[in-house]
Amino acid sequence: MNAQRKARLNQYALDFGPREHVRLIHGAPGAKASHIAIAVNGECWREFSHPPVLAPDEAERLAAIGAADVYLGQNGIAPFRRRSVANITHLNACFVDLDTYQIPALVGLSYRERLQAVLENAGDLPLPTLAADSGRGIYLIWALKAPFFIGTDKGKGSAQAELRTKILGRWQRVEDLLIRRLADFGADPKARDAARVLRLAGSVNQRNGHQVSYAQMAQPVDFAELERPLLRWYERTYPAPVKRAPGERRQREGDRQSVRQLLNARTLAAARMEDLKTLAALREGLSDHRARALFAFAQAAADFCHDERTLLRECQQYAAECFNDPHGKYALERLPVRLGALLARFRESVGHPASSRQNQRYRLTNARIIDDLAITEQEQAHMLTLIGKPEKLLRHAKRMEKRRRSQGIRAAAQYQQERQRTQVERRQRARELAAQGLSRQQVAERLGVSKRTIQMILNAQP
Repeated sequence: MNAQRKARLNQYALDFGPREHVRLIHGAPGAKASHIAIAVNGECWREFSHPPVLAPDEAERLAAIGAADVYLGQNGIAPFRRRSVANITHLNACFVDLDTYQIPALVGLSYRERLQAVLENAGDLPLPTLAADSGRGIYLIWALKAPFFIGTDKGKGSAQAELRTKILGRWQRVEDLLIRRLADFGADPKARDAARVLRLAGSVNQRNGHQVSYAQMAQPVDFAELERPLLRWYERTYPAPVKRAPGERRQREGDRQSVRQLLNARTLAAARMEDLKTLAALREGLSDHRARALFAFAQAAADFCHDERTLLRECQQYAAECFNDPHGKYALERLPVRLGALLARFRESVGHPASSRQNQRYRLTNARIIDDLAITEQEQAHMLTLIGKPEKLLRHAKRMEKRRRSQGIRAAAQYQQERQRTQVERRQRARELAAQGLSRQQVAERLGVSKRTIQMILNAQP
């Protein structure tokens, strides 16, 4: 362990209160236009969203009365909306939940000793902003110095929706790599969705009566400062496959995906979720193809939901907002039956990378979704990724044209117009010089053209 990590561990003090916990993760009151989820798992699960100005007081109140099993959302959600990945507005932190009690080598060690073992083997990862004794395990939280605002824009193919998919994909890739990086310490593969809640500082873990304790170990980090060492570790641990010789059969690479593939898979899933909402908005709610739309949405949402309960909540939110369902056929209690086959494969794939043989989740192509939902070319014009070949070629042509314009290359119409103007000016100048008594050879030299061109100009009718 380097000197900085040792110094931080020696200064460790388990006195970080609930108010400071909320403010460090979510910022000062009024700093952001998002709400904060606080949940209590008592006789039943109760969950509320609070504005930033009220959330610290509510957290302090719950800790003061000794409330058990109180949880805090790690990322901001849209005001007055359910907690779900679709409603996340701010990405404030990256986190990992270490179930160290499941690791034989760590059983019997004190919290301080377990934390020291994790930090000693964290490689070049930056120090977490917060570390917590959750009762049986450890939370590590990297608060972001500059949280990402991704909004909940549901515009038709808007720039905000496209930006949202890219940022959410990057964030999810980092979460997934954190799980892999710290897998030897019991990193929970289910605790990595953007809508995840973790125990609140000062609350009580009802399973063992332990009070949850937090301490700040470092300042918030830049996202790139956390992303870079994870990508370097992944490329060292999972080296790129050797290039095949001509005619050699392709071998399955198991868990190997490039860092670009890791990002593209999550960006594609986020874009499909946005497109399916856009489709519902264009049709003023889905009345036809609802079962197929729900299946496609669930298949995409599974990249961001890592337990069945979270996935069902995302699907229920989608159905409630986007379906015309007067008879409640897509109510939450009916979704496990409607998505039975997908959920069965989802349960079996949890904890296995997308390229693993053990991951047997359904794979849908854009063409299949377009065909199943009968998405027209007019509707595809508003989509991010659910587009057919004609729309794809049209967008490619627009990108190429924009690139040419940025390089100073003129459009064909502009070029023709300027060329015609140049020819008119050249003819006028040639006649003026000829009228002054210059020979045709002299006029050609003066204008920088051939003598034959001047002959054609002067022989033509003015």
